[in-house]
Amino acid sequence: MLNAVLFIICVLIWGSTWYAIKFQFGIVPIEWSVAYRFFLAAILLLGWCIISRRRLRFSWSDHAVFAGLGALLFCLNYVLLYWGTSYLTSGLVAVIFSMMSLANQVNGALLLRIRIEPKVLVGALCGLSGLGLIFAPEFSKISGNDGLVTGIVLCLLGTLSASFGNTLAATERGKNFPLFAFNGYAMLYGSA
Repeated sequence: MLNAVLFIICVLIWGSTWYAIKFQFGIVPIEWSVAYRFFLAAILLLGWCIISRRRLRFSWSDHAVFAGLGALLFCLNYVLLYWGTSYLTSGLVAVIFSMMSLANQVNGALLLRIRIEPKVLVGALCGLSGLGLIFAPEFSKISGNDGLVTGIVLCLLGTLSASFGNTLAATERGKNFPLFAFNGYAMLYGSA
């Protein structure tokens, strides 16, 4: 039961962010939109760390890891996906981004020596196929789209950036950082 509730919460939060992205277009440049979003989130997370007296002092080398995560996960990933979204329908962007489950497995195997679980690979492929079927009607709208290749390449690069960020966070060092401080500093560096 708890797994189902956690899954539903994840789907509602993650799913709503794709909808929120649409509201960020056109008001300010994409890069500023990403910077504002993560600067505000960083202030909230780091503020929570101060209020709850969580550890905020780290070495310079720790901050280098935070900056790496920020660049990959909270800057490049979003900027590239937002740029790609300006060329493609949101359904196609979601399908491309869902390829991250496969990229995470490959990066984990290559960079962290984590064995690829066949059932996880099958699950990722089934999920990707399901998303493809759900958004199949949107794919028909992309014929004649001059920016199609550009949008796909931007979204694939954004997805790879996110996967490399996830891989960095999954290292032994990354797993040992306090979660709120790690993400707060990473968002702060990513917004910069």
